[in-house]
Amino acid sequence: MSNWKKKTLKEVVKLWVRGSTPRRNNKDYYCGKEGIPFVRAGDLRGGELKETELYLTWEGAEQVKGRVPKGAVLLSVSGTIGKTAIAGREVKVNQAVQAMVFDESELLSEYVYYYFQFFRPWLEERANTVTIPNLTKTKLEQTSILFPCLEEQRYIVGIMKHGEQLLEKQGEIREVLQKILYQAMYHQVREALAKKQTLPLGNFFIEPISDGKDVQDKKISEAYPQMMGELLFQKRKDENETHFCILSKEQQKKTYNPDAIWRVRIHKEKLIPEFLLLWVYYGRDCLGIDFYEGKHLMNQNFLMKFPVPRVAMEVQKKIGNLVKRAENIDRKLEEQTEGVKRLYHSLLYSSFTAFLSKNFRRWKELEEPDEELFIQYYHLKKKEKLEENVGKETEWRQFLSGKEWEVFNDLSDFQQGVLELFANTEEPMPIHTVFQMLSRKQPKVYGKHTIQDAKAAVKILMGLGFLEKTIPEKVMLGESFLMDSREKPVTIQKYKSLLKKEEL
Repeated sequence: MSNWKKKTLKEVVKLWVRGSTPRRNNKDYYCGKEGIPFVRAGDLRGGELKETELYLTWEGAEQVKGRVPKGAVLLSVSGTIGKTAIAGREVKVNQAVQAMVFDESELLSEYVYYYFQFFRPWLEERANTVTIPNLTKTKLEQTSILFPCLEEQRYIVGIMKHGEQLLEKQGEIREVLQKILYQAMYHQVREALAKKQTLPLGNFFIEPISDGKDVQDKKISEAYPQMMGELLFQKRKDENETHFCILSKEQQKKTYNPDAIWRVRIHKEKLIPEFLLLWVYYGRDCLGIDFYEGKHLMNQNFLMKFPVPRVAMEVQKKIGNLVKRAENIDRKLEEQTEGVKRLYHSLLYSSFTAFLSKNFRRWKELEEPDEELFIQYYHLKKKEKLEENVGKETEWRQFLSGKEWEVFNDLSDFQQGVLELFANTEEPMPIHTVFQMLSRKQPKVYGKHTIQDAKAAVKILMGLGFLEKTIPEKVMLGESFLMDSREKPVTIQKYKSLLKKEEL
C-alpha cells in the first residue's frame, strides 16, 4: 500500500470558520493591541500570525461568528485567493478568510500551510470569478490534498522551514537597513524638532502641486525628462488607503495611475529630494503624525502644511548620500531575494510530488508512492517519458540546471509547450497569443485544450518561477488608445520567461 494518500478537505478538517466584519463605525468594537486579533486577507503574509492590523474588543468579537484556535490554518478565499498563515494565538477572522482546524492524527497544520502555498494556482482555478474571485466552502470541501504519513510530513515541514527562513532573512536585512536610516535621520534632526524649528513643505515648492495626469502609462523618465529627482505622492481619498511617496529616477520602470498621484517639484538648492523622501517615511514617528493610516486624509492642503525640519544643506546632503547607498544595497538584496524565491518554489514542488523525501523513505523503509497519484491529480507527466511534441532540444534548455530539469520533466505536455514558446521568444506575450500559436503548431496534440488550460498553465509556471508578469500594455485603435465603457484604457496582461540564457 502506498505511503501517500489522497483525501478531500471535508474528510480531514475538524472545524471550519469563516467570519464576518463588525460595523466599522462602531468604536466600541475596535481597540488597540490589547484586544483580540482580527484577521483579514491583508494580514496573511506567511508564517505564524500573532499580530494584525485591527483588534477587536470583547463586544466586537461577539459580533463575529466562530472561534479560531491557535494552530488553525488560515487561507484567503475572497479577492486574493491562496494567501495563507497559521494562527499563532486565538483569533477572529473576517469573511475573506477561511480558518481550518485539521485532524492532526492524519495531517499536520504546518504541512497543510506549505501545501496551500504550492497548490495556490489550483485553488485560484477553483474560485468563482464572476465579479470578485471567491472560493466557497463547498469548493474547498471537494478539494483533495495529497499527503504521506506523519513521520514523512514532519521531515518535509523541517526542510520547508529552512527554505522559509532564507526568505525571512532577506526581510530582516531590509528591516536593519531601515532602522539605520531612521537612526541617522533622527540623530540629525532631533535638535530642530526639540526647538520646533520646522517649515511647511509648501515653502519649498517651485510650482503648484500637479495632479500628474500627463504621466499616463509612460515611464516617469519619459513623461518628465526634466524632473528627475522630483517626488510623486499618492492621493488619499479615504482612511482605508495607504500613502506612498517615490523619488522619480531615470531607471524608474514602474507606472502609476495618473489620477491617483500628485507631482511635487521642489527647490533642490533648499531641500534635497532624498532627504525629503526619507523624512516623509520616518518623520511621522518624530512628529506624532500618522501619515500613512488613520484619520489624516491626503489632500493638497495637508501636503502643503506637512512640516519639514530646518537643517543645514550639509546635513541634508549627508542624509541624501546615505539614502542613495541604502538604495544600492536594497537593489542587490532584491536580486538575491528573487533567487531565494525561485529556490523556495522549487522546494515546494519537490515536497508535494514526493521527490524531496525520497531518501527519507528509503532510510525509514516506507512505501514508495504511486506516481500515477501525482500525475492524475496535478496533471503532471512521467519523468521517464518525453513526448514527441517536445521536439529537439533547443538552446535555452541546454542551460537548465539539474533541479530545473527535474521540474520541467514533471510538467504536462501542454505546460512544456507553453514554457517553450515563452523561452524561445524575447518579447513578452499575452496568454491568448501563446494558445493560438500552440494550436497552430500541432493541432492534433493541442486541439483538445482550451484557453482556460493555457491560463492555468501560465499560473503554474509563474508559481514554479519560470514566468513572470510584465507591465500591462494599452491596446491601440488606430492612433489612439482603445477605451472601455468607463472611459478607461483597455490593457492586455503579458508574460515573459525568466529562463535567460546569459544568466544560467
